[in-house]
Amino acid sequence: MKILKKIIQSEFGVKFRNSIKFRQIIVNLKNKENNYSISDAFPWRTDNNFKTFFRFLNILEHFFNLKNSNAKIYFFDENGELIKIKEIKNISHNNDMIIDKNLIGKEGYGSFYIFHETSEIDNNSIRNSCYTGFSYNDSLYSFVHGNTMGAYKNFNGDENLERGIVETSLFRNNSYFVQKKFKDYEKVEFFFNNCSKNKINFEIQNTRYSLEIGQSKIINLNQSDLVRLKSNSMFLRPIAFLYKKNFIDVFHC
Repeated sequence: MKILKKIIQSEFGVKFRNSIKFRQIIVNLKNKENNYSISDAFPWRTDNNFKTFFRFLNILEHFFNLKNSNAKIYFFDENGELIKIKEIKNISHNNDMIIDKNLIGKEGYGSFYIFHETSEIDNNSIRNSCYTGFSYNDSLYSFVHGNTMGAYKNFNGDENLERGIVETSLFRNNSYFVQKKFKDYEKVEFFFNNCSKNKINFEIQNTRYSLEIGQSKIINLNQSDLVRLKSNSMFLRPIAFLYKKNFIDVFHC
């Protein structure tokens, strides 16, 4: 029984269970309950006259009354390559950041993660799922809440981050319709990010795509009404960018 349990709980065992829809694991936080800072996978854009605004809370101060904590923000490009680490010492209770070409150093898009650091907690983990706003051609920012738990890192300041909270299956057997109609918009884009530790294969509107670990992809869905997603990810939820006249609306599906 011990050997069987070990197999069932192994990485392959979880994928197999997810594939046959038996005792599925969608989000895996095993062994991450203590001493970890968990970050959602946040999108950033500086392409096509976009600017990104990030607003985040000092979670350690707010919930644990800890002062003088630090934060590190890891920026990755669309190919999943690390391009910048921004360290912020003694963060305030509320914090704002403009993410533009001057900060990133390039036009494009990708993902970023924020991790809080402290040496004063050893029996709790926290999750940052704060807000990103997007401005297009200097429009008002459209804000979207954190979307999917993407990576985690120890509180102690170790540089290494780990992915793999969202699990996958062996097949593209997870399917759903996005609860929104899109035919009344001039342009529709979906932003995808692979924050698992496996390659993601997915299908949208009968076209197949793939995402390597850490990669991001923006897909144009013009002239779409209902959108169906099918993938081997247990929780592939894109960020939608909708364009109408001089306005944009951004939300997670």
